[in-house]
Amino acid sequence: MDKIQDIQNTLESINRIDQMQNTILQMVKEIKNQQSTNKRNSRSSSPRFSQNHPRRKSADEFNLNTPKPRSRQYQTSPLTSHNSHEQQPDFNSDYQEYQAQQSETSSQQEYFPPHNEEMDDIDIHTVIANSETTDQPTFNIFNLIPTNWDHYPSYSTNNNNHYTTDYLKIGSLNIQRGFQTKLNFITDFFITHNFAILGLTEIGITQPHLFPLKQLIPIYNPALNNDPSHPSGYLTLIKDTNGDPFNDPSSGVVILLTERLTKHLGKIRTYKGRCIEIELHFKNLHLLIINTYIHANNQKKEQILDIYNHINQSINKHKTLPHSHIIIMGGFNANPKGTPSYTPSWKKEIFRSFKKHHLINTIKFFHDNLLPTRVNREGPIPTSAIDHIYTSQHIIENTFFSDVHTINPNLEFTTDHKAPFIIIDVNLFFFHKTLKTQNNLITHRPSQWKKLKYNYNQMDEEKWKIYTKRSSSHLNKNIHQWLPDAYSEIRPSKYRVNKKWKIIKYSIKATNYDNIIIVIHNTISRFSKSKLEHINQTSFESISSKKWNDYWSNWPSLRWNLYNINKLFEIPVFTQLPLQISRANFKQTKHIIQKGLYTCKELLKDHQLKYDLNNIDKYIIQRNNNIISNQRKMINSILDRKPRTIHLDRLIITDPNTQAQTLTRCPVTIASHVNEHFQTLGQSAQNIESTPNYHSTDDIPHKFREIYQRILQILPNTYDSVLALITLEEVTSTVSSLPNHKASGVSGITYEDIKHLHTNFFDFIVNFFNDILSSGFLPNGWNNAHLYPIPKPTDWGNDIKNTHPIILLETFHKLFIKIITSHLHNVLSNANILQPNNRAGLSGESTFQPLQHLTHTIEMANLKNHKQELWIGLQDLSKAYDRINTSLLKLSLQRIGIPNKINALILQLFTNRYNQVITPIGYTPQYKVIQGIDQGEVISPLMWIVYYDPSFAYINTAPIPEEDRFTISVIRKKNIWDSSTDRNIKYTLSV
Repeated sequence: MDKIQDIQNTLESINRIDQMQNTILQMVKEIKNQQSTNKRNSRSSSPRFSQNHPRRKSADEFNLNTPKPRSRQYQTSPLTSHNSHEQQPDFNSDYQEYQAQQSETSSQQEYFPPHNEEMDDIDIHTVIANSETTDQPTFNIFNLIPTNWDHYPSYSTNNNNHYTTDYLKIGSLNIQRGFQTKLNFITDFFITHNFAILGLTEIGITQPHLFPLKQLIPIYNPALNNDPSHPSGYLTLIKDTNGDPFNDPSSGVVILLTERLTKHLGKIRTYKGRCIEIELHFKNLHLLIINTYIHANNQKKEQILDIYNHINQSINKHKTLPHSHIIIMGGFNANPKGTPSYTPSWKKEIFRSFKKHHLINTIKFFHDNLLPTRVNREGPIPTSAIDHIYTSQHIIENTFFSDVHTINPNLEFTTDHKAPFIIIDVNLFFFHKTLKTQNNLITHRPSQWKKLKYNYNQMDEEKWKIYTKRSSSHLNKNIHQWLPDAYSEIRPSKYRVNKKWKIIKYSIKATNYDNIIIVIHNTISRFSKSKLEHINQTSFESISSKKWNDYWSNWPSLRWNLYNINKLFEIPVFTQLPLQISRANFKQTKHIIQKGLYTCKELLKDHQLKYDLNNIDKYIIQRNNNIISNQRKMINSILDRKPRTIHLDRLIITDPNTQAQTLTRCPVTIASHVNEHFQTLGQSAQNIESTPNYHSTDDIPHKFREIYQRILQILPNTYDSVLALITLEEVTSTVSSLPNHKASGVSGITYEDIKHLHTNFFDFIVNFFNDILSSGFLPNGWNNAHLYPIPKPTDWGNDIKNTHPIILLETFHKLFIKIITSHLHNVLSNANILQPNNRAGLSGESTFQPLQHLTHTIEMANLKNHKQELWIGLQDLSKAYDRINTSLLKLSLQRIGIPNKINALILQLFTNRYNQVITPIGYTPQYKVIQGIDQGEVISPLMWIVYYDPSFAYINTAPIPEEDRFTISVIRKKNIWDSSTDRNIKYTLSV
């Protein structure tokens, strides 16, 4: 209690400091009001500019050739912070009503939790963004998170209007000409949305002699500098206006960047007014940024291909530099997935080229589909995705999010395009570390990233109860939002299966990130005067009662969540919270919640300390038990033996022609070689292409056709139990048998997450599984997997051939297939369908019987009085599962009467699959799996038996001619001095 009292005393001191700061800020505000008339220009009457809004003078009013450099970077008003569960108005109410009438889709700016210097030790951060087109939470942002995952994009809530971001925002926008008249509005847009780099296309300027290549734009902020004659900072404007004024009047591209990044600016290159390139040089990173504008007219094929060729040359040249990375953005006037009538095949060549260079479309990476970036003239509904951003692999691994901005013509400027953007971790470029990073990391390694994982070791029974309860609420919310008729009798389809998988995936991920610190943190973010003023476009005191009540309509639920936190501790943390929020209690309530936040942190630290001490005792007892129960683990622990692993940071590559070996540390080369190895598995492209594809038994060689015919003795109702609906008891019993501490798939959902879900959640899972069974479709997301190479028993020696692939599949994928496999096992084990000498993997059978027969044969041959010569032949199939022909597997399944729906589901597991290999610097680009079945798939051992059953049937039943038998011929020597006594002995195959 003394510790808590000390904290409260400290907070009271902070409150007094806050009051002094507010007094000073009020004085600054009065000064700004007095000077607002002098600083207002011809567009000051616009409703979006208040008296407190920072203003800039036109670039033409100043001599920009020799400005006095300023060290401080200017950044103005913060990003609009949206509550993850609410729709916040981006613009004025009239425009919002118009948007609602025109489109059912919601257009939100991205949401980032507010950052406060006093909250640097928050344990888990979350970012929930809403898609431009679907208004669905885009949790893909959690797929790739750098090592420094504690620091997400954020903005400061300090009232001094000096904002510090821990990310760099880069985007591109087609402004549709009018560059000179829109320049001030563009710089407003740049600063308001915290851009670090913004590419502009179609500026419509083709007079390079009138416009300098590089130009500085002054920025004015009265909150930082009361003297309007001295700018607070500068933006750097780089233009390519070398287009043909007669044949190409729409050309002209621009890159706008902050003063901070200008210090790292290297070479600048332009090309025909259609392509501008800049190089930014940082420690251990050389970044090439290309902003391009491709002709919209497909009749200008020659000019378009010329630009494509120039871009490819620039990429190839830049890739020769060490630590080189690339960002390409702009208006391509082409959709990679567009129909030939709108985007001809030759115009998509640039996207195929990007793929060869391992460049990734950022929008597609964080969303299921490309987001439209161009709006119809008839209305605000976006129609086509023609503006893109592509980055190299390392950039995307350090990217928090990517989306598109909507330009409001009433508040900003007119254009029928949206602005795609990416949010990149600032630590990739600058090595200054925040307090949290300095405390936790000895050496900052931005290239070493990992997924954000729930710390299951710190979960106790009480925390799992909270997790279970919240999983149900998140599920209900997502069902209501995305699929209200989820439990209806509507015929299952691939669309509904995919939608239900998204609901399950997003609900579990939302539950994982829903902890008490975030609940308090998000509540505090509502208490922001600048946010209220920004949303309502008026001062804090002038907000109308209606808008105030609308903003605080969710306060009862926030208050209820805060009071629920009291149940987690022995003492109440939150008390005396008002029933309603008013201007009178606004500040006091905010301070109460802040005090509760700090108290919770201290109590959680104490709880963590007790947990650690208990864990020490636990592991001491476990170590003692290992002496009896697990000697191997005990010996490994004493000798400090670690599991054998490999590090793909270097690789030996053998030239197939000269057999010369070279050691490479180039990440791109390693990724390419590793992908090629696991895709081809040592086979040549010619061998893979020559693999026969069997559509029916007519394609099989004549002597085997009868064997592959359907077995007529199988009754029609044999597989009824396989097609029966999955029950809740089956799912829960299977889940309870799943092991803990296993690696997750692409979604990051683990078995622990599934085991602690709410009962209602399990009902939805049963419904989801039965939809898959009824429709015959698997979710699209289950086609993607991660591959982790592990070493063979021999030393791997930096040779990828000395590794085994471990496939990490989705846990729900494995759960569903485990249930289906169990059904098939029961049928095939009880019915005599498979050959008697091909039942080793079935229920009640094992490899013990063949080994037992072999042992008895050896013993018989070694009998004292009847010793006989015995030859044993063993055949090892290298990469056996990987060499299975899926078209032949289909015929093998049909042969034993597997229902078509189950047959189709099984084949979907092994077709249209894409893997990514896990390396120290991230995932390799996706590659398509072109052969075999996954060894990590639950059903694969059973498929192995089914696949080879026709061969056993042929051996057991068909008359094998002499030429088809395996014959071994040896010479037995009786006398080494007399060769005439030698005898030729033949051994023929027998089964």
